[in-house]
Amino acid sequence: MNLENIKRIVEKNTLVLMYEPGAGGDFVAALLSVDPKLNGTNSEIEYHTNGRIKATKTKTSVYVNKTINDYEFYNGDNYFDILKSQLIKDLLSDLVTSKSKYISKLHPYFNDPTNLEKLSSYIENNYKNSAKIMLLRDREFSMKNHINKNQIDENEIYYNKQWYDIYSTLKENHSDILSIKFSEVIKNPIHTLKKIYTIMGYSESEITHNFSINEERIKDIYVTYMNNQKNIEPVERYWT
Repeated sequence: MNLENIKRIVEKNTLVLMYEPGAGGDFVAALLSVDPKLNGTNSEIEYHTNGRIKATKTKTSVYVNKTINDYEFYNGDNYFDILKSQLIKDLLSDLVTSKSKYISKLHPYFNDPTNLEKLSSYIENNYKNSAKIMLLRDREFSMKNHINKNQIDENEIYYNKQWYDIYSTLKENHSDILSIKFSEVIKNPIHTLKKIYTIMGYSESEITHNFSINEERIKDIYVTYMNNQKNIEPVERYWT
């Protein structure tokens, strides 16, 4: 499989999760990470004392072809460069043919209006055929969490009127972006995850199967995260 085909398949199977710092994107990624097509049972969740959460994968089983095609030796290419290129391509091919899903976490940084054109062009070039989400959060809570976890200045915070005006323009260029409010994740994480799985191309039977084996793990991630938060929306929790 050549690299262009790999890129095309990965793009189609990628979820672009867009959110500003402090908006809870790592939480959503952690909830999704236990899906068999992502990290599955190998997903390890890190809970930090300041409320941060990170999903990691520490185990992997990947077959890599160690027989290198060096037919064009007469070009004078360095064998170890060929080896490196071939190993990377074979590694990617194995991951792609396993029909995995991928999450690309991305900060729009709309505190700088010039990033609108940059982001729109980047989506067009890299994520045109990917599932796309913009996670939205109440500005007050996003600001408090961003300051608490990143020790930044309040002037750097997002989700004001200007931010939403910029986002409206981005949506005009990319109408397939699904907007999700963080408060919806709190109130009904199962419904929210189903919406995400649907735009990622999962069938109804796949979604049902995922929850049949993952709901308790999702609940544990949800409850642990919520209990670690100092600044959280005053909406009814799905699990307590």
